[in-house]
Amino acid sequence: MSTACTDNLPAADSLARRMNRVLDFIESGLGGNLSLATLAEIAAYSPCHFQRVFQGWTGESPNAYVRRRRLENGASRLRYDRSATVGDIALGVGFATAESFAHAFRKHFGMSASAWRALREDDALLNSEPRDRLPTLLVREFAPIDIAYVRVTGAYDAVIEPAWRRFMVWVEAAGLGGQPLIGIGVDDPGISPSNRCRYDLCVVLPPGWREGSARVARRRLLGGLYACSPFDGPRSALGAHWGRLLVHWLPASGLRLGDGHFLEVISPDARPDDPARLACELRMPVQR
Repeated sequence: MSTACTDNLPAADSLARRMNRVLDFIESGLGGNLSLATLAEIAAYSPCHFQRVFQGWTGESPNAYVRRRRLENGASRLRYDRSATVGDIALGVGFATAESFAHAFRKHFGMSASAWRALREDDALLNSEPRDRLPTLLVREFAPIDIAYVRVTGAYDAVIEPAWRRFMVWVEAAGLGGQPLIGIGVDDPGISPSNRCRYDLCVVLPPGWREGSARVARRRLLGGLYACSPFDGPRSALGAHWGRLLVHWLPASGLRLGDGHFLEVISPDARPDDPARLACELRMPVQR
C-alpha cells in the first residue's frame, strides 16, 4: 500500500494505539474500576509516565477525563432513560452514591440532575414528529465485529465528511473495498463540547485480514441487542432522527437504552462522504 493513501489520515502509531485502547476501555467500563493504575496497565506504561502522556494526548488528567465522561454519560441517561432513578444512573456511571453524583453533576453542568432531566419536558423533539410516522424498528441481536478504524475529533459537521473521503482512499488501497462501513459517533454533541466530540470511521474486516498500515487501528465491536432503523437523507438531519428514536420510540418500546455505541451501518450503494445523502441503518443499543 502506498504511503500517500494515508498521509492525511490521523496516525495510529504506537502512542495513538495505546491511548485509543485506553479511551475505548474507559467508554466500555464507565461503571467499573478506572483507577490510574488500571488505565496505566492498559496502556503498558508506569502510572507516573501514563499520567503525563495522557494529559498531553487529551488535554485532561486521567481523573478529570474519566469524571467528565461519567458525568456526560449520566447526563445522556437522565435525558433519555426515564425509567432509571438518579441513584441507578449514578451507580451505573461509576459514582459510589447518588449524593456524590449529584454534587459533581451540579458542579459540572451548573444545575441539579433533576433540573437537567426536567429540561427534556421542553425539548422540541417531543413534538417534532408523531410516533406513528416513525419507521418500524426491528430489534435484533448482533455478534461481535472485527473492525479497522480511524478516530477524528472535532465538531461533527466539520470533520466527518472530509475524514470519510480520506478513509475511503485507504479502504480501497488496503483491499477492503466492498466491505461494510460503519460510522460511530462516540460522543453526544448535545452534551459534550464540540471540540471534544469523537467519531470513528470503521471498515469491517474479513476473517484472516492482516493489518497493513500504521495509520489505522483495529478492535472488536461487542455484539448485543440493537434497535435498527433505516435512514436515507442528508447527514444534517441525522441528529434529529436519532433524537426522535430516543424521545418517541424508546419510551414506548418497553426497552431501555443499552451500553453500546450508536452505529451508522452504511448502505452498500451509498458514499458516507456525501453530505446530501447518507443511506444507512441506524443501530441503537438497547436492553430488556
